[in-house]
Amino acid sequence: MENHNSIDDMFVWKAIFLAAAAPLLLLLVHSFLSWKNKTNSRRLPPVPSGWPLIGNLFIRNLLNLGDNYKAPHKILVELQKEYGPIFMLRMVAMNVLVIGSADAAMELFKSHDQALINRHPNQALQASIDDNATPWSPYGPIWRMNRRLYATFFSRKTMNNTLGKRRQFVDQMI
Repeated sequence: MENHNSIDDMFVWKAIFLAAAAPLLLLLVHSFLSWKNKTNSRRLPPVPSGWPLIGNLFIRNLLNLGDNYKAPHKILVELQKEYGPIFMLRMVAMNVLVIGSADAAMELFKSHDQALINRHPNQALQASIDDNATPWSPYGPIWRMNRRLYATFFSRKTMNNTLGKRRQFVDQMI
């Protein structure tokens, strides 16, 4: 009788393990397949191979965990030697484009600036800051008007003209 109960207990534990492991395994397989399809379906710069869910987060100790500390910019230079002046890193759920040469950066920001002008929406910022705050607002007429105003307000001439008043306000605060 004792033996029969232990077999039943073992069966229950196996069933619990399978019930918990099956969804995790399916999620892992799905994320791996969708990650592979996503990276192969578009013409993207080279990407170092990484793990399906966390991407390249631990590649070459980019987080500097452990005893052998290496500055992140030195790690990126090593990757640039291997993958060229333009390559991508996948950091958890975001693709990060790494530009490693001045010529590539000049071409990117001069000829493809309209494609890069909008920022990726950040849900934490959207919850805490107004969506239309200038740094996070989408490119359009309001963004251009705000940029023109800020360029006027913070120009060297305006800053020099208001230096006395600003010093006076600082003295009053202190």
